[in-house]
Amino acid sequence: MITHRRFSHFKRIILVTKTAFGMGVALALCVSVGGCKYLFENYRERSHSSAQSIETTLESLVTEMTSEGEASSATGSTQYQTPTQPLSVDESGGFIPASTTSESTTATTTAKRLPDNPANMYSSYAFMKSFDPATGVASFDYFDMLKGQAAIDYLVTYEGYTPEDAATEVNDYADSEFVLKNVNPQLRHADMEAVSISMMYDASGVKSVDANTFALDYAEFLSLYQSHPDDVVEGDFFYYVTVSNDRITGVDQVYWP
Repeated sequence: MITHRRFSHFKRIILVTKTAFGMGVALALCVSVGGCKYLFENYRERSHSSAQSIETTLESLVTEMTSEGEASSATGSTQYQTPTQPLSVDESGGFIPASTTSESTTATTTAKRLPDNPANMYSSYAFMKSFDPATGVASFDYFDMLKGQAAIDYLVTYEGYTPEDAATEVNDYADSEFVLKNVNPQLRHADMEAVSISMMYDASGVKSVDANTFALDYAEFLSLYQSHPDDVVEGDFFYYVTVSNDRITGVDQVYWP
């Protein structure tokens, strides 16, 4: 009996021990699972909180820089400028532009380059020697219209007249006659898009029936040149070229009886 009781007591101890061990294992499992869940949820909450904190900081920074930029503009200061690109956060927590590439278009306006004109520009009668419709540039050969003593002197100096013969010829000229002096090969150049234009022909090439000219804009002048180039360049009529501030501002075909 004593042996049996001892055996039964021993079995009870073993059973209690197994039960306690099993409960300990179960408890450890619960703690482990609960701890992992707690750590996961805590990490998620901390990450979410950190992201919100960074976002709040970013918005606060942009707002502050915007306010300071507006205040600087009001006071004339340029110390701070409002960001022109959105900001994002890199892996180390620093602020970087959301886009590292940008495209910009710079509009450049190139002034039309005329061939060099001489320094002593002045208004004068001239022949149009050429016109380039690709550039709008016309070239003129100046000449002097001489009468009276100036005409006599020219005939003597350049044409080999005696003074008496030169005087006889010039004194016999009609009012519209003159001696044309053209001893300078220098050409003058005009941007026909930037000058006032009048011609003895209209845009379609119809010739004036009297001494009155047609005022043409550049498009009309270009149309006339394209259809009747010989009436524009070295035609029956010469030009009077008006110069203002060392540049040609007016080109007028001249009727001469």
